[in-house]
Order: sequence, then structure tokens, then C-alpha cells
Amino acid sequence: LGVNEAGGEFGEGHLPGVYNTHYIYPNIDAISASIEQGVNVIRMGLRWERFQHELYGELTEFDVTEYKKVVDATTAKGAVVIIDPHNYARYNDNLIGSEEVPIEAFTDFWTKVAEVFKDNEKVWFGLVNEPHDMETDDWFKAARAAVDAIRATGAENKILIPGNGWDGAWSWGSQAWYGESNAEVALRYFSSEDKNIAFEVHQYFDSDYSGTHDSCEKRPCQNNLKEFVDWLKTNDLKGWVGEIGGTLDDECKGCVQELLEYLQENNEYILGVTWWAAGPWWGHNAYSVEPNDKKEFPGQMAWLKPFL
Repeated sequence: LGVNEAGGEFGEGHLPGVYNTHYIYPNIDAISASIEQGVNVIRMGLRWERFQHELYGELTEFDVTEYKKVVDATTAKGAVVIIDPHNYARYNDNLIGSEEVPIEAFTDFWTKVAEVFKDNEKVWFGLVNEPHDMETDDWFKAARAAVDAIRATGAENKILIPGNGWDGAWSWGSQAWYGESNAEVALRYFSSEDKNIAFEVHQYFDSDYSGTHDSCEKRPCQNNLKEFVDWLKTNDLKGWVGEIGGTLDDECKGCVQELLEYLQENNEYILGVTWWAAGPWWGHNAYSVEPNDKKEFPGQMAWLKPFL
């Protein structure tokens, strides 16, 4: 169980932007404080446009170096780091698979990133955050190509494959996003024969599942994951819940507890979960679990503690 560390993806209106003005990478001391609480996974955001200023170009030395410092310090403490290009299957607002951003550009990016991190088995590769508004087949075709490109480097790291339609667990099989459902199309490109992969979903519990409202009304909360978990079981696959969150109130506390208990009961298929979010620039965000300078955490960390 872990947390998302946001900051590297901030300032999307300023790309590539200025470090420590438009975006920032996580604070190692804050991550260490979370690890002391029992957190053992950090999902760490970045923007593709910062790591690679031009498609097919070399990776940006400054950003790779700063990001890797945090990755190396975190994994040295025994935690896993999930690399999270927070790009919504886009580069400069153009979809992967479009004329502007061919699939080959996506595979080039992941080939170069894999070469940097492949020797650290505690680094996992999350292909991209929350694809949306594209044909589901187009997304999984690109995902298949990226997985193959990563494996071609010799990297054996775990790879997390998100679904289309903002990656919602609640809609994995029931919603035919942009023509076809994630459950249907994913099996066209992947199977249990693929080694060391997992399918990533996100799940919030407010009225529209967006995580933008101060409520957790989609109760019982574990039911939002049941369709996805059943699909994993049927097809002998593994899953990862990349984002959950809730505001500091009794309704959300009960929701999170029942969800985590359900995931724990199904840990043969669900490998884990990361809370949204922490990070040095969150301030008083209602979902934040970023510690202060005294290593004091917002109340939601106490909800997670029994499961750490």
C-alpha cells in the first residue's frame, strides 16, 4: 500500500516549464516519513514533455537526474517506485496514435526510460495516466507496443497498463467507452501469458467518480471494484489500484475501510493500491496525506495505517 507523490506533472500550462516554479519533484524527507509509517509504494508523477522535449529526442538530462535522485533514494529504503507519465495518453495535447504522436514516438519514449531504470527491480513502469477520449482499441494497441518495446530492452520490471475512459474500475466492463469496453479490448492484446504485468484502475467514490467532490456516496465502496476483480479472476490476471481518495469525514473513512478490506481479501489478484495524493505543493488539499515539517500527517493516514 502506498501513496501518489504529485508535483512533477504540475504546471501543464507551462511545458516544459521552470523547475521549482511550475513543477517540482517530491521531497525525499517527506517520502521517508511516509515509509516510516509503513508505506511501501510511491507512484511518482512526471510529464513526458519534460522528460523528452522533442519526440524521438534524447531524454532531458536535468529532469531525468532530478527524478532519478528521488527514485534511487526511495528504492534504497526498500519501497517500490511507480513511474507515472501523467499525460492522459497525449503529448502536447495530441493523442498517442495520431499523426502528430505516432505509436512509434510512445515506444521510443518508453525504450529510453526503460534503459535508465531497468536495472532497479523496485522500479515499476506505469505506461501513462488515465487515457481518455480515444478509441479503446487504439489505446491498447499503443500499450501493447510499449510493453513490447520495454521488454526488448531486456527490462523485466513490472508494467502497469491502464484502461481507457479515465481508467475507472467501476466502468471496466459495463461501459463501452468510445466503442468498446476495456474488459473486451484488453484481452485482444494481453493475456495471462504476459509476464509481470498488471492492469491499473482508479476509483473515487463521489457522485461522478471524479475525486473532485467532498463526498463518498458510492457505497458500499467495494462494489465499485467488484466487476474489475471478477474480470481479473476469470482471466487469471493481476490488477493494481493506482488512485483512491476521500475527504476527512466519517462517510469517507467507512468507505475507504470497506474498500481496503475487500482488496485485502482479494490480494491474490489485486497487488496493491496507492492513495491520491501527497506531494510538496498540495497545501491544504482535502485528499492530501503529505506530512508537515514535524512529520505529522493528515487524518487519512490513520485510516491507511491498519493496512500498512
